[in-house]
Amino acid sequence: MTRAMKDSGIEWIGQIPENWNISKLKNFNKIIMGQSPSSEDYNLDNIGFPFLQGNADFTNLYPKERVYTKSATKFSKPLDILFSVRAPVGEKNIANKRYAIGRGLCAICPMSHIMKYVWYFLDVVKKELDSISSGSTFDSVSVAEIKNACYVFPEITEQQKIADYLDKRCEKIDTAIDNQKQIIEKLKEYKQSLITETVTKGLNPNVKLKDSGIEWIGSIPEHWEIRKLSRLFKERKCKNTGMKEHNVLSLSYGKIKKRDIENNMGLLPESFETYNIVIPGNIVLRLTDLQNDHRSLRTGLVKEVGIITSAYVTMERIMDIDEDYYHKLLHTFDIMKGFYNMGDGVRQSLKFNELNKLLLPQPPLSEQKEIAEYLDKKCNQIDEAIKQKEETISKLEEYKKSLIFECVTGKKEVA
Repeated sequence: MTRAMKDSGIEWIGQIPENWNISKLKNFNKIIMGQSPSSEDYNLDNIGFPFLQGNADFTNLYPKERVYTKSATKFSKPLDILFSVRAPVGEKNIANKRYAIGRGLCAICPMSHIMKYVWYFLDVVKKELDSISSGSTFDSVSVAEIKNACYVFPEITEQQKIADYLDKRCEKIDTAIDNQKQIIEKLKEYKQSLITETVTKGLNPNVKLKDSGIEWIGSIPEHWEIRKLSRLFKERKCKNTGMKEHNVLSLSYGKIKKRDIENNMGLLPESFETYNIVIPGNIVLRLTDLQNDHRSLRTGLVKEVGIITSAYVTMERIMDIDEDYYHKLLHTFDIMKGFYNMGDGVRQSLKFNELNKLLLPQPPLSEQKEIAEYLDKKCNQIDEAIKQKEETISKLEEYKKSLIFECVTGKKEVA
């Protein structure tokens, strides 16, 4: 038998069960907005309280992993819900101990309702807050907006049923998501190992090998040669004087992409005349801030005429070589933190003339092309498999959100 429903009066919630109630979050929850202590009160001596700033991630204490503060005035208790009020709004976690909390967080403590029901309903609150969040630097919401957020709820016994049901269902969904993520990581590892093995050993598994004398490469096919980078490439410096080119490119996540300068994202120069004109086949290297090298995607292969910041090093071949092969080889060097280990100075940056003596293998040109074509084909297949897994994750996450919404607004009746 279908239960009687009524209009909630809230457009984005719609109908709710007739016997459910509508209120404000503050009426059934104690909400404490965080306050950041002064910077001089941070210490690493385990004196005071661990401090969480603008996120609910316990592994990312601010500004270092183990920071305590003696002058904190706002705290969360164990089992309070930590809720991010900015950048991004709505991230949440359950406090595993007492924390001093900064202004990027609030602590929500249910006073008379089931904590896990409130936990799940906060996903609905996030949807409301997303529509009203604002800020010049990053999106944020005020404590008043959180306190006055709508709160829809049944009696305590039904709250418990809903929380128990969602715990079981969401655990299964999360497990399925984690499984997909693990497969993605294995595919990424396989892809990189395939690239590394192929660019350094070639495609013939029976070929006789020799020691390359290069630590990060190891053995190479006996008929391959070793060259200094300066024998293969020169630095390309071709300023865009007079604005000959207008196709602005950028190096992003290891790929050269068109840059959208209309949305004003990121810093833009006063004039693009200082940019470097690049052509297909050029290899672009981002060799600044090597000390912040957490991902190692500092190489890109140019596939169209355009301009790119002269802060990057652009290389142009001076021998008859396959640039795609050498891009993949240098990508492998990058993944192995090769550029990072070469850097020095405060910014740990490199210039082209500091790469001149870098030793690289030189297979015959025909093999270079075969290797590049083979890896393009195989990597495209792996990337497609990763894309399918990511789409599966997206569908599972959307299903989880939908399930939570249906349950905590009473559209789905939980037995």
